[in-house]
Amino acid sequence: TARDYERMTLQAFPQAGKVKCLKNTDTKKKPGETGGFTGTEKSAGAITLVIIPSRKGQGWKSRPYAQPELLLEIENYFSARTSSRVKYIDAINPLYEEILVRCTVDFNSTEHSNAYLRETVRKVINRLIAPWQQNEELPVFGYSFGIRQLHDKIRALPFVKSIGHLSAVHLSCAEGCSIYKIREYAGTDEIDPSQPHAILIPSANHIIKTGIHEEFGIDEMSINENFVIWQNETEKH
Repeated sequence: TARDYERMTLQAFPQAGKVKCLKNTDTKKKPGETGGFTGTEKSAGAITLVIIPSRKGQGWKSRPYAQPELLLEIENYFSARTSSRVKYIDAINPLYEEILVRCTVDFNSTEHSNAYLRETVRKVINRLIAPWQQNEELPVFGYSFGIRQLHDKIRALPFVKSIGHLSAVHLSCAEGCSIYKIREYAGTDEIDPSQPHAILIPSANHIIKTGIHEEFGIDEMSINENFVIWQNETEKH
């Protein structure tokens, strides 16, 4: 079972802090292959193990990646122990998908500067998107949140008088991250990772404006400036 693969990985490899097993799943299907490309494909006999490294000896990282040597060791370990019904074992790193929040907020405080208040709002946003980051813990698979939750968290701040525009932009990738997809959520939308091995994280540069009547321009957001595109040099291909 998937739970057995996860348990065996953690027992055999103390360098692994968390494992998610995706049975009959291929995360590296190439464009043009049968069935097209969606990021993950059902593939009978394929076992994909998503590895998050342990913090021991490494310290905390906002985007932890397992070293390629560890991924290869895990693949070799299971290849020698699985039945002929398993076509192949693939050990991979998680895919981190950035969330950028755009909002206008009206403050009622004169005790602090707008810059300080915006920074406080930013911290609240980040804590909702990835609470594990704020607590310096390991990432959480399957975590999601809603725009209504985000609104309520910001509105609960004592210095927030009202909220105007509020939306979240989800950056995900396909085809080996050669193509990026951007989708904006608002209202009562729920935001989930786009793929089973993906984890949501906050963008480094949320767009937080003060004054309810401020509007957003279409040229305010670009992938290079507002989203930090991390090229994972240690990821195994």
